[in-house]
Amino acid sequence: MDNLNIQNIQGKIQQLNTLNLDEEGGPKLAYFFLGVFLAGVLLMLALLGFYFALNNTAAKTKAKLTDAQQQMTALKQNEEKINEATNLISALKIIHSQKSNPTYIFQELARILPKNVVLVNLAIDESNKMKIDAKTTSLTAVAKTLVAFSHDKDKPTEENPVFKNVNLTGISFDKAGIGFSLEMEVKPPKTTTKETK
Repeated sequence: MDNLNIQNIQGKIQQLNTLNLDEEGGPKLAYFFLGVFLAGVLLMLALLGFYFALNNTAAKTKAKLTDAQQQMTALKQNEEKINEATNLISALKIIHSQKSNPTYIFQELARILPKNVVLVNLAIDESNKMKIDAKTTSLTAVAKTLVAFSHDKDKPTEENPVFKNVNLTGISFDKAGIGFSLEMEVKPPKTTTKETK
């Protein structure tokens, strides 16, 4: 019985090994495999085309991104220039709003500053607030400067005619001397009218 089963199995294996294309399903099967092969080739070509298109798009996107970054840098530089121009216009508006020449401020500074005090920086904003940074060699000069900005030099019991609300905002010490900062408000210039007789 075992012999019979083995021969039976061997016969079926031989039938499977010999594929007769002349039989009824043979040509259809060949066309089917040919179609599957051609579909596979077309799919590979489509995927290859998609890969190259994607690479091309990525390269273009990278170039556009680089260009956009350069434009952003140029825009930031232009924005800085616009801010500088805006600040200059604001300063001019302050001068114009005072309807006078700001020389009265500088004249008062020249009149009240102690001789051993050197102005390093002076800034006036839109709200007529002024900040100065100065250098000197003694604390006495710092105190005299604070008093000079707070009181009239000729009438010490009265407020300074140009500056008010004076505050010492910073002080530092180094080998070069003493650095200090003051903030204050600038009064508008006094207008003088001639009396008619």
